[in-house]
Amino acid sequence: MSKIKSVCKFCIIASVFLLNTTMYHNVLGQDGSASSKRLGIGIEIFSTTGFGIEAATPVHPKLTVRAGFSFLPFKFEPLLLKVPLDNIMESDLNAAMSNTQVRAALQNAGLPTSVSAINTDIDMNTALGLKNVKILVDFHPLDNSAFHITAGFYIGAKNLIKVEGEMQEAAKTMDVLNTIRNNGGPNLLSKTLLEGYDLTVNDLLQPIDANLTINAIKPYIGIGFGRAVPKRLAGVKFEIGTFIQGAPEIKSSNKEIQKLIDTELAGMGEVLKMIKLYPVLSLKINFGIL
Repeated sequence: MSKIKSVCKFCIIASVFLLNTTMYHNVLGQDGSASSKRLGIGIEIFSTTGFGIEAATPVHPKLTVRAGFSFLPFKFEPLLLKVPLDNIMESDLNAAMSNTQVRAALQNAGLPTSVSAINTDIDMNTALGLKNVKILVDFHPLDNSAFHITAGFYIGAKNLIKVEGEMQEAAKTMDVLNTIRNNGGPNLLSKTLLEGYDLTVNDLLQPIDANLTINAIKPYIGIGFGRAVPKRLAGVKFEIGTFIQGAPEIKSSNKEIQKLIDTELAGMGEVLKMIKLYPVLSLKINFGIL
């Protein structure tokens, strides 16, 4: 919610700035005479950065400043990650569940009393964080031409894709086993799962997260046709360009899972390093309102 409030405040401030600039140019042109410069509002109806809205005003006969916000409302279907925890430590679990006290405690908690019945799947929820504030400048090199060169910045969240999941039933089962173990019983939560890593059952039972991170501030350059502040009531603006997002990285807050990612997904990391640019294709309808 705080991020949304911050974005709204930014857009309001940017709009007020552009409106004040427009009013100033309406009173005084470049030569001190009256000017027809206006404020423009653009609605992004198609873009690889998502839908968006922006305000624009000319600050020079060849320069137009734009500020706005865009977002891509894309939702991933929940993923189901199957983790055969029972196969990894079946003998230890069977030994623990053969205890009468353990079985009674599991039954009272409404949990399975056999290894094969434990649900060890991880429900993974994935969210796309392609939301950006943008500050751009259009340069029209030719008089009375709609062709323009654009440069500026996209500013957004570092996490492009965020993945979170939890092995809920297995976690509850292991909590019971860990609570009632006695007389030197097996400490299942400290059992190492993979040789060469300090990854334990406890790491899997905690909420698991992984993020595909990029740069928060992304320089942009592009070319296009159309005017952000149309000479008539409305106009169409097409633009193609790219912003530099940096090499995406896969990050996790769990240092042991991060170690596993860095080792086992090293090949994917090398591929991601090649994807430093994000293509931008945009089609807008612009309105001159002042």
